Amino acid sequence: MKKITNSAELKSAIAEKKILLKTQWKDLKEQSLITYEGHKPMNLILNSLQNMNSGSFHANKIFGAISGLLSGFITKKFAIGKSNNILRKILGTVLQFGVSSFVAQHADEMKTYGKIFIDVILGKKVKKTGIR
Repeated sequence: MKKITNSAELKSAIAEKKILLKTQWKDLKEQSLITYEGHKPMNLILNSLQNMNSGSFHANKIFGAISGLLSGFITKKFAIGKSNNILRKILGTVLQFGVSSFVAQHADEMKTYGKIFIDVILGKKVKKTGIR
C-alpha cells in the first residue's frame, strides 16, 4: 500500500476499500449459500449416492451402516414403545446400540438371510396361487 498524503488520496482509498468490501461481502454470501445448500441432509445423501456410483465409496459399508441404524431404531420402538419409565428407556437405548452394532458388523449375512426370507415368503405365495 502506498502512503496517503492528502484528503483526495484518502477519499480515493476509502472508495476503493468500500468497493473491495462490497465484492468480498457478495462473494461471502454466495459461498455461504453454496455451503448451506451442500450441507442439507437430502443433498448429503444424494452426494453420497453419487460418490458411491463413482466407486469411491463401498456400497456394502453404507448398506451395513444404514441397515444397522434402522434396525436398532425399529427394535427400540417395538421393545419400548412410548414408555415413560427411565429404566425402560435406558434398556431400550442399550438394546438399540447392541442391535445396531450387530447388524452393521454382520450386514452381508443379514442381506443373505433377508433374501432367503423373502424368497420363502414369495415362494409360499406363488405356491398358494398356483402360478409359477
